[in-house]
Amino acid sequence: GDEVSILGIEKNFTVIELPGHTLGRIGYYGNGIIFCGDTLFSCGCGRLFEGTAKQMYESLQKIYQLPSNTLVCCGHEYTQANVEFARHLDPTNKRLIEVQKRVKQLRGDNLPTVPVTLKQEKETNPFLRTFEKDIVENIKKEGRLQGNKPYQIFSSMRQWKDDY
Repeated sequence: GDEVSILGIEKNFTVIELPGHTLGRIGYYGNGIIFCGDTLFSCGCGRLFEGTAKQMYESLQKIYQLPSNTLVCCGHEYTQANVEFARHLDPTNKRLIEVQKRVKQLRGDNLPTVPVTLKQEKETNPFLRTFEKDIVENIKKEGRLQGNKPYQIFSSMRQWKDDY
């Protein structure tokens, strides 16, 4: 909840606790931007190194609650691999198919795919969409579903991604 400002650009950001990837993970939100490090990636999320699945799920929900026009600035360029995995979870998502084509073109031209809007993530990132029936059914078909609570569905996805 602390406020920080960045010298030279006169912008203020609110500090948000985002445990999960690590226990002390924080993000900075303000001016329509979130700097979230390794909590949320384009079409993915960070591994669980120190935190729990429940902590990471709750951190992702904090980000999900931000306005859809928020620009997501993440810590790494993992979009291409994340999209491939997301297509296994959500193979008929038309928006995800469009994103995959654009990502392939951008990476082919050696251009970045990030930052992205939170709107795009809400439409394509399975780790933000544990409530969608088709995604849950696909996890179940793989024999990976560990429970029906949202954080357990998230945990099932995260472990599947770790094995992918």
